[in-house]
Amino acid sequence: MNLKDILVSFYEDGKIPELIEKAIPESEKSFRGLDNVWFLSDYFLHKHAELAQVPDDIILGFLKLKETLVKDDNLVFAMWHFYRVLHECDYERSIVGDLPDFEKKQEDLSPCICLILLLSGYPSMEKIYKEKGYPHQVLLDTFMDISTWTKQWHR
Repeated sequence: MNLKDILVSFYEDGKIPELIEKAIPESEKSFRGLDNVWFLSDYFLHKHAELAQVPDDIILGFLKLKETLVKDDNLVFAMWHFYRVLHECDYERSIVGDLPDFEKKQEDLSPCICLILLLSGYPSMEKIYKEKGYPHQVLLDTFMDISTWTKQWHR
């Protein structure tokens, strides 16, 4: 699979933003296959959705949507890349504005994609908070903001 070709399809004008494109070679090297995207496991997603205090009915619906998402090899590879640029690449500025409009690419899966990318950041957040000496409760309180936005979307 050629990641650049996959990512081009996510952007209406076919132009991948610079920082998203810059990370492609490392994402291609580090991608270990569809079955090894740890943040797409039901266990990880359920555990971290509960930590974020996402209501059970939303979690169940979300996990069903995720099953549709993981059947698309290209989408899984793209998710790996977007996870990496959000949580592993050390950029001096936020790349959130460089992410594609998932709703235009995958309208029915867009909320699922966004929630997965948010939840996948928990281990990175946990490491940063620990290094800075913040109490664990501060991390949990920060992470629970996801619940607020998830409930609002669900309504």
